Amino acid sequence: MPLVIGSYPITDYGCAHKSLSIAKTDGLSYILLDLKYKGPRGDLKALTSNEWGNSIVGVLSNLQTNTLDAEIEWAMHMGIPAIIFPPCPMMHEEEKHANFNRMLHAAALKVSGSSTSIWLSVPFSPTESCYASVQSALAACDTASVIGLNLHFPPGYKHPLPSTLVHLNRMFGLNVKGVTLPTDLFLTNKKG
Repeated sequence: MPLVIGSYPITDYGCAHKSLSIAKTDGLSYILLDLKYKGPRGDLKALTSNEWGNSIVGVLSNLQTNTLDAEIEWAMHMGIPAIIFPPCPMMHEEEKHANFNRMLHAAALKVSGSSTSIWLSVPFSPTESCYASVQSALAACDTASVIGLNLHFPPGYKHPLPSTLVHLNRMFGLNVKGVTLPTDLFLTNKKG
């Protein structure tokens, strides 16, 4: 699967089709959609099955077991190709890190027989601790083939390019599947 680039999550479910159209016009591959149930889902009818299966990436709302299972089941039912897992805790938070690894492993087993994969959210930072935490989470999962990484650059990212490129190249060795960029990283012209 080639590397894909998408936009930050949309919050108004009724405008999923419009957001996807704008993203495609801008050359992006997907939009992120929160998987948390928030009442009537107008987006169900607004998108075609092809759009659900190729252009939507789901975002898990939290890691509570009952919510996690329901959101993963719904994403697999809708044919969403990938689910973004929240960022893993840093290595120094041992108890949180171990619990996170357990939940990631359970989720990976759940999706292993489907067309849905898990993208571990990685807030990109050119630091060693970011890389070590992600590497540890991936090593804890025997089913790593269904787990990829989604690098997301925080709004206002300002690190110098040389250090960014060194760490970015290193992260690409860890099965990066997607990159999520805030629009403020791009320069604008008179037309916007």
